[in-house]
This record gives sequence, C-alpha cells and structure tokens, in this order.
Amino acid sequence: MFEWIKKKINRKINSEMDGCIIQNYNFIHMVQAKRFALHEDIDDEIFDSLSKVLYSTEQIDKSKKAGEDFTPKENDALLKMNKYCRDVWTGYFKQSAMNFDKEFSSEELAIEKNETNVF
Repeated sequence: MFEWIKKKINRKINSEMDGCIIQNYNFIHMVQAKRFALHEDIDDEIFDSLSKVLYSTEQIDKSKKAGEDFTPKENDALLKMNKYCRDVWTGYFKQSAMNFDKEFSSEELAIEKNETNVF
C-alpha cells in the first residue's frame, strides 16, 4: 500500500516540476521577446539572471527521461527558479501575482502553440 502512495505522490511532484519548467520557459521567452523583438529596456542584471534560470531549467529538462522522477535537488532548484520568475513578474513588471499562472500556463509551451499557428 505504501508503494502505491509513494508512486502517486511522485507523479504529482513530477507533474508540478514539469509545470515549473514550462512556466520558466514561457516567462523567459516573453522577457526575451520584450527585449529583442519589441526593443523594450529590460534591466541587464535581471536579464542575466533570467538567462541563468533558462540555462539551468534547460539542463534539468534535458537530463530527464520520460517517466523519470526528479531528484529532491532538482525539485528545489526548479521551485526556486520559478519563484524568481514570479518575483520578477510582480516586482519588476509590476503585475499581479494572481495573473502569473494565467499568463504563463504550465500546460504547454507558448512557442509550440505559436509555431503551430504560423501557417
């Protein structure tokens, strides 16, 4: 019985961490678009920190095989990076914390959605 509970908890945690990865990607791609496509002035320190978040998120994402559990260290890192993205959203961009999940869905990558609508 305990094995069943453990598997259920791990599936939930993995789902949440996959969501953090997607949200991090979506948020950072939005910031990159603001800076490079829309030519908005984004603070260099924040942009550099978000670039590090992107790199670390990619490393964790690429290291995972389908169905593989995240390690506690990876969980902590993803949650910390996601919190940083949320803090930039509320502190730097002065947006509502309640809107972060609406704007940066953890369901799918925004880039994939946009690429499928190009044609």
